[in-house]
Amino acid sequence: MSYNKAPTGDNLASVAPIDKAQIEKALCVEDKIGEPNLTSSPSEAAPISFVKDTSINKREKKQLEKKMEQEKTETHTKPSTPLKKTTRRRKRKVKTSYDELGISYEEEKMLSLAIKNSLREKNACSNQDYSKVKEMKTFYPSEEEFKDPIKYIETLFHEGAWKLGCIKIIPPASFKPGFSFNPPQDKRMPTRFQTLQDLSQGRSFDQNEDGISYSDFKVMAEEFQTKHYEPYQGLSHEERTKEMEKQYWKYVEDNQGERICVQYAADLSAKEFGSAFPSDPSDPYSSHPWNLTNMDRLKNSMLQICGGEKISGINLPWVYAGMLYSSFCWHYEDVMMYSINYMHTGEGKMWYAIPSQDRAKFERIAKEKLAILFDEDPNILLNITAMVSPAYLASNGVTVYKTEQRPGQFILTFPESYHAGWSTGFNVAEAVNIVMKSWLDYGLKSLNIYLKTREKVP
Repeated sequence: MSYNKAPTGDNLASVAPIDKAQIEKALCVEDKIGEPNLTSSPSEAAPISFVKDTSINKREKKQLEKKMEQEKTETHTKPSTPLKKTTRRRKRKVKTSYDELGISYEEEKMLSLAIKNSLREKNACSNQDYSKVKEMKTFYPSEEEFKDPIKYIETLFHEGAWKLGCIKIIPPASFKPGFSFNPPQDKRMPTRFQTLQDLSQGRSFDQNEDGISYSDFKVMAEEFQTKHYEPYQGLSHEERTKEMEKQYWKYVEDNQGERICVQYAADLSAKEFGSAFPSDPSDPYSSHPWNLTNMDRLKNSMLQICGGEKISGINLPWVYAGMLYSSFCWHYEDVMMYSINYMHTGEGKMWYAIPSQDRAKFERIAKEKLAILFDEDPNILLNITAMVSPAYLASNGVTVYKTEQRPGQFILTFPESYHAGWSTGFNVAEAVNIVMKSWLDYGLKSLNIYLKTREKVP
């Protein structure tokens, strides 16, 4: 009999009669196996077949149970629909959970940043290769050029000196102003406590509210200096400075050696403590154009708009009394003004400068290196409390210049130039901001930056 077509007509009688008992027996076997898996996909369901003989012996029953058990296991291990094959495989990031340690999401985030920062610090540790740090350019104005500071600086700007960030200016040999900083003994200077090993952590400085007299500060600074100069006896000034520079960054970047805390008498108002430039009208240097107390009144100075009002640190100089390792951290001037710094007396000061065209690159590298600090405060660089090694910056493609400023020398910082530094011993310096026509575009840029960072515009 052919089964290619349904039985009809004459051949219908030849089909075996349906045995009801056998069907019920088969159903009972299914009940014993269990309920059908409703989570299975239609493609995996066992096909339904109508067979002539529906009887099931013990051996077949056992095989059927085994098969159903396998299908049940596969249902839980295989996806309901086949995955689409791709030629490109992506590694899945394994998310570490610290729930068992009871760490919050914010703490977990900080821990992750700490790990990244630790790895970055490990790679940067002991990076003392200064071969990529460039020497700051020095300018020697003539007697004629030196007569008009604003004109001279504007000329330097238009000749492209702004691309250097900061420059050193050595005045003509005839420029020899006397040193006039001598506050009375009972006049106490507020100082900042600076722990060198904390400078790379961006921590705010503790203040010595009681202050210290200038004479006592000088004695303390010179005693500290004598002690820390001992390892460098017999070296020339240049060799000693080079070795101290290496040691300084080991303290700051690598946290090596004993914890060292120094003091820095910074931002001392010339109105309150007096300028270190001569002020006696009978002294010709009291009215000299390079006397920083006169800068705001010079021809073509835009700070003349202030009239007779003196703003400390802007058109009224600040005086700085430093000691070995006293530091000023990375920053650019308020509203990107020019600044000019004069070293009156004492030991030198190391300066590092980044030109304006590398400002964004510097901020990106600093943000990567100080990831934890930026996570806590995105505007940390505006706090002027963080140090990053110039060697590290230069090795990451940032243009960095450096020089040692000695007594009788000026340092001019151009608008938008980040700068930082530290003292190689006891010294006294003085600085003031200056504004001229070439500053205008930078002033507008700085206001936009302040607004974006939601900082109060000075």
